[in-house]
Amino acid sequence: MYSFITAAILAFGLSTTSAEPLDPDETATVEGLYRLCKRHDDSKAFTFCVAYVAGVAETLRMQGIGGAKIFSICGTPTYGDTVQAFVDWAEANTSGWQDGRLVGVITALSKTWPCR
Repeated sequence: MYSFITAAILAFGLSTTSAEPLDPDETATVEGLYRLCKRHDDSKAFTFCVAYVAGVAETLRMQGIGGAKIFSICGTPTYGDTVQAFVDWAEANTSGWQDGRLVGVITALSKTWPCR
């Protein structure tokens, strides 16, 4: 539960005063989210990446705890682990870069931490 609250705080804590606005059209795809996640800095872009991937991970983890075998993950990866899993998957699956970011994150995380 605390992890979910932390993810929500991260998501809502994104600075609206940043000089670097995020274009929803540029971040809606796997490629767009991948580019944000590769930044590894204190930018609004990287914060969005971590918050987004962490939020999806927490949701999938709750599904796994509930016994779901699809659209779920098992285990307790860190937020950093989930971001790295998404980046690794995106780099290995460039043919899917135009898919929606949610599809990419779910696929990456469920392949890395499957529930059996």
